[in-house]
Amino acid sequence: FQSPNHLFLVMEYLIGGDLSSILMEQGTLSEEVAAFYTAELVLALEFLHSHHIIHRDVKPDNLLLDANGHLKLSDFGISGDDH
Repeated sequence: FQSPNHLFLVMEYLIGGDLSSILMEQGTLSEEVAAFYTAELVLALEFLHSHHIIHRDVKPDNLLLDANGHLKLSDFGISGDDH
């Protein structure tokens, strides 16, 4: 929504934090956990690309986790379409 002077983007609260924080806490991830997050990221990017959206800022800080540990992409500030 927006006011006359501001544009507000609202997103659900993601209690799991971001992948960057998890990497800092744990150091490394097990192969199983890394494969899980990689698969979820690939699925998310495939979905975006199927809608002609390029994220352009994929990094652990922009990979948020919900309460069940599933990834959600954030920070679409420099994303664009592929046309």
